Amino acid sequence: MSPEPSYDDTGYPYSYAYSSKRNASSATLGAAAGYNHQVGNIVAGLEADYNFAKATYDTSEVASVGSFGTFRGRLGYAIDRTMIFATAGVAVTQLSGRYGYASYNEFSSSWVAGGGVEYALTNMLTVKAEALYADFGSAGDNKTVGLVTAEAKAETSAVIGRMGMNFKF
Repeated sequence: MSPEPSYDDTGYPYSYAYSSKRNASSATLGAAAGYNHQVGNIVAGLEADYNFAKATYDTSEVASVGSFGTFRGRLGYAIDRTMIFATAGVAVTQLSGRYGYASYNEFSSSWVAGGGVEYALTNMLTVKAEALYADFGSAGDNKTVGLVTAEAKAETSAVIGRMGMNFKF
């Protein structure tokens, strides 16, 4: 269960802010491209991906994370046809939301890190499973109408679990 929202009402003229911790989930569909180089058992590479998503939480406020992408370095250790890897880099997304008079729609970037395992089915086809933690940063706005000020702000992160298939050429 999510914590209850908190409100901050201060002073005159009247202003209000609303904050909450809420969970939203979304299925994603994406594509990735990358390059790996192997020396002995050590594999190092770069990977970029783009994921179609729409995670929205909606009550009196609306907040959403749109499609997102990552650009990451990857370092792994290969044992026969299996590679265990760690990855880290940059995450980017479009954050949008509104509360009262205030609204925002901003491009945001921050960091992503995680790890996983990849298995070579053939010399050209691999399958992988990975888990990532992405901190998408924050976005926000405040707006004053008459004597009333409203603030909408999101600090957004995601835990991403995914499976995929890679074609090597």
